[in-house]
Amino acid sequence: MPAATVRIRPSPWPLTITALALAAVVAYSLLLVGGDTRLALLPGRDFAPPGLPTIPRNAKGYDGQFGLYMALYPPPEVARYLDVPAYRYQRVLLPALAGLLSQGDARAYAWAAWAVLAAGHLLGVAVVQGWLRQWGRDQTWALVYGLWPGFILAFRVGLPEPLSYGLAWAGLEAGRRGKTAWAWLLFLLAVLAKETALVVVAAAVLAWLRSHPRRALCLALGVGLPWLAWQAVLVGLFGRPGVGSGGAGATGWSWLPLGWLAQLAAASPKALFLFLVVMGPALLWPVLLAAWYSLQEWRGCRGWRATCPDLWVWLLTLHALVALLLPFSTWREPFAVIRVLSGPLAAFWFYSWHRRRLWGWRLMLAYWMGLWVFALGRI
Repeated sequence: MPAATVRIRPSPWPLTITALALAAVVAYSLLLVGGDTRLALLPGRDFAPPGLPTIPRNAKGYDGQFGLYMALYPPPEVARYLDVPAYRYQRVLLPALAGLLSQGDARAYAWAAWAVLAAGHLLGVAVVQGWLRQWGRDQTWALVYGLWPGFILAFRVGLPEPLSYGLAWAGLEAGRRGKTAWAWLLFLLAVLAKETALVVVAAAVLAWLRSHPRRALCLALGVGLPWLAWQAVLVGLFGRPGVGSGGAGATGWSWLPLGWLAQLAAASPKALFLFLVVMGPALLWPVLLAAWYSLQEWRGCRGWRATCPDLWVWLLTLHALVALLLPFSTWREPFAVIRVLSGPLAAFWFYSWHRRRLWGWRLMLAYWMGLWVFALGRI
């Protein structure tokens, strides 16, 4: 008789611990600002509308403030309160949902944003935990994703990464199950939350192009065309598309892999040394390892087959390429780079877990969790 199939029951701990961590971060944020939720997203006086309080010690504030202003003011009026209006407004999903929930109340917006972001992040944790179960791995490894400081920082200050990637992974899982309509909807929402989800969509399309061409074509057109239409709307509203390398002060994308290293060395050798010591093991090493794994996978492919490269290799390769070419302005700002590298690091984790290449991420685990100092230190 065939052996009975063993069903692995979902562990409650990844979602529970992540939810508790998010609640603790909310309490911490409110403690820092004396309970005034209008200050929880760290608004600065340089962009603040009249009548709203700001953080005195930080004139420029932080990026989450722009979501609040987008919820309070319609376009194009809101442009005067945004550093790069089209770039900010292309990430419309979170301000739209949080604005709907808060009903235009500035005091309620942070609560609404936290609720939306928590829902998106917990969705992502649940999907990642499901993949670990499918692969026969320890489900508590999902906490590496759930407690990643880049997501925690974004959640704390009202930025869309937890929502965007949670939707993107859910779309990926829907596509893997053959639910193309759900995959399309989730992917489109993820892209409207933050455009970096396009890398996930591209990986899915390229992975399924041979094995499921209709699904791949539907996703490419179903997500790509509305996103291009949205860019056209942004041109009409603000005079330019939203595509760019960052907000005010951003530099262009690098033409050479890790070209920022030379720029940082020229600007300040001491800063480069400190970065390599403090951030190198947590961020630079996994990016290099992801690039190396990608090269190994592509070298091992013999011709173009439906299973070579697979979804996880495409995800790793495209995210590694993005990470290698990130602008200097992203790498020089630790609070930015830990958020921006959330996608590449997640792709690195998924590939490592799927392929059983476990030593790399285990060695870096302590360094990753050490970055909580940046998640809590932004004021």
